[in-house]
Amino acid sequence: MNLFKIVTKNMRQRALATTLTGISVALAVALTVAIVHIKRGMQQRFEQSTLGYEMVIGAKGSPLQLVLNTVFNLDISPGNIPWTLVEKLQADRRVKAAVPFSVGDNYRGFRIIGTTGAFGETFGYKLAEGRWFTCSIEALRDAFKEALEHSQERIAKEKGDAPAKPAAHHHNAAEAVIGATVAQETGLRVGQKFIAAHGVEVSPNAEEHTDNPWTITGILAPTGTAVDRGLYINLDSFYHIEGHEVRDAPKDNDPDPGQVSAIALKLRSPIHAFPIYREINDGEEAMAAFPAVEVRKLFAIVGNIDRILLAQAILIGLVAGVAIAVSIYNSMSERRREIAILRALGARRGTIFAIVVLEAVAICAAGAVAGVAGGHLIVMVANAALRHVSGFTVAPLTMEVAELWVVAGSVALGALAGIGPAWRAYRTEVAENLAPTS
Repeated sequence: MNLFKIVTKNMRQRALATTLTGISVALAVALTVAIVHIKRGMQQRFEQSTLGYEMVIGAKGSPLQLVLNTVFNLDISPGNIPWTLVEKLQADRRVKAAVPFSVGDNYRGFRIIGTTGAFGETFGYKLAEGRWFTCSIEALRDAFKEALEHSQERIAKEKGDAPAKPAAHHHNAAEAVIGATVAQETGLRVGQKFIAAHGVEVSPNAEEHTDNPWTITGILAPTGTAVDRGLYINLDSFYHIEGHEVRDAPKDNDPDPGQVSAIALKLRSPIHAFPIYREINDGEEAMAAFPAVEVRKLFAIVGNIDRILLAQAILIGLVAGVAIAVSIYNSMSERRREIAILRALGARRGTIFAIVVLEAVAICAAGAVAGVAGGHLIVMVANAALRHVSGFTVAPLTMEVAELWVVAGSVALGALAGIGPAWRAYRTEVAENLAPTS
């Protein structure tokens, strides 16, 4: 007696009920797989992106906001810190590199970040083509002075005074190195120019800096991080943009001359991390944060949401299990004669019990397999949104150990769902049910 043929035959006879209950199981499994896969993948991507960013320093406020803005090009800058702090840290023997960043503009929604040549060297970012932009500290200091003079000239005009004659300053060309995703989605190539729009987000009313186009000198090799979605310009050119100057009341995301948005540190030894961290945070001009720590905190918060979604998926699975049990149990009345015939042909009660349990297990197993495939399909669809928001994608075809546990749990659920109907089949009397029912 082939149990699997009997089980398959029973499932075909109840094709509609089998399909509907199997879909319920598949839905629960797909949701669970997608949640686990996306969370694990995004956490790995976020943690990977913090490699090299041992510490970031910015204006006092939220450490998480600082990390999101500096490392991941998300959120807005919490404020500005003095350039003198950059020079102080660069002169500190405990610091291997202090890389400054200034933000405040975008190109088609992609962040424009002013920085120095130390950016690529410090974090090991390679160029797929072209060269790095030209940036010098002398040109940057001249840019600070020129921006200050422009501010003083504006104030003098507002007061009706004769503005002072501006001094001659050294200018580097306005150059940029762009991320791989920027190049792919905008079509920008080496040698082409682009114009920045004011603000870190796309706005129909944003002012464009048409008098200061940048020339693309290089395109970064893909990194799989937020760097792929950035346009990196020589920091001195950032301060030649109209509006990036001293104001009577500074505005968010517009660093004033002599100020930057953030600093990323690379230390000579991990033993220096906490002393520098305490020194910065005990002072009044800036705040330090560890990117890796803030990412763990972020996913601890996100984990609460994941647990709610997983609880919903488990409830869907339990409802599917109950539906399977009810469906098979109700079918026992129609199958009493079939069971009696099997018994008359020599099938033991235990065999009948096993057939019914196997039927429930088969439905759940088929639903689980379909659910795993569906979960990976959800990840593939979600990747477009994930890439647009964060620059990251999750590998949709990799398997997680958790998926095996989900399938095993589904099979166990099927076995439990089949016990009730199987017990009813087990107790079926042969003599009473052999006669055909009218």
